[in-house]
Formats: sequence, C-alpha cells, structure tokens
Amino acid sequence: MSTRLYPVILGADFAQLPRAVREAHESASLMRGTVTVERGASLISRMGGFLAGLPKACVNAPCEVRFTSIQQGERWTRNMNGSVYVSTLTPAPAPGCFDESFGLYGFRFRIDANALGARFALVRHTVCGVALPRLVWPRITTSESEVGGRYRFDVEARSFTGALMVRYSGELRPVNV
Repeated sequence: MSTRLYPVILGADFAQLPRAVREAHESASLMRGTVTVERGASLISRMGGFLAGLPKACVNAPCEVRFTSIQQGERWTRNMNGSVYVSTLTPAPAPGCFDESFGLYGFRFRIDANALGARFALVRHTVCGVALPRLVWPRITTSESEVGGRYRFDVEARSFTGALMVRYSGELRPVNV
C-alpha cells in the first residue's frame, strides 16, 4: 500500500482521478508552475489571512509545492511568489477524509474523486483545537483537475460573513530532483 496520503484515503477511487492529479499525489515530491492569488480587502479577511499565513496577491507568479512524508501524513510547503505557508495533512477517522492544520486553524475535508478530478467538502473546522459551530465556518471551495496534461488547482476561501479571504489558482508540473 502507498504511504502517500491520497491513495490511502481514497483507496480504489484514487484510480479514477486524471493522470496529472494521481501523479501529484502518488509520486511527486516537488512541483513547480504558476499561481494567481487574490486577497480579500475586508478587515476580517485581512486578519484571518494574516493569522493563517495566506499568500499575498500576485498574478501568474512562480509557485512551488513540496510534499514531505511525515509520521502518519504529509507536510505541504507552498511557496507562492515568495509567500510561504505550510500545512500538515493526516488521515481523518471518517472514511474518505483528511485533516489539514496550519497555524491556529484545523480543517477536515471529504474528498470526492472522479475522472474529472477531485473536489473537497469542508466537514469540520477548529481553532486552537476547539470545534466551531457550522454557522461560523469559512466557506471553502477547492478542486484539483488536469488541464493540458498539467495538474490544476483552484481554491477559494470566504469568511463566515461571505467576505473573500483568498482565492488562488494555478498549474503545476512535477520536478525531477
């Protein structure tokens, strides 16, 4: 069995994903490409983005994602035009789910995989380890797909008020190191 996170979580459903998405989560340790980041302007968006260490705004800027295996999961180090943020992903006790943590925040996502790619549904949110009621969860939309043979990611996070916190999207290719 693979030691990478997505194949373990998805099991047989992992094989449904497009080749570029499978490659990113099965064998790539470093991927490079470009990213466009938009940041929200409201006070709550700026504060939340600062506390979470979200990337700064940029357009078609260099992007690098490093996947590092750690005990029971993976560490993702994202460098988006010099803005670096790191998260830790581990399998969740719920089937098809993983927990992601960075800074004060923790999220549980369910992965829905098919031949077009993967979509993620937020199913739990914590701050400092305390579960928050759904009413105050951020609204996060995340997907992974393949475009022109490249791995494509699209992420949007809005505060519970609906204010944009961050939106980023880009394309990556594995780097042989």
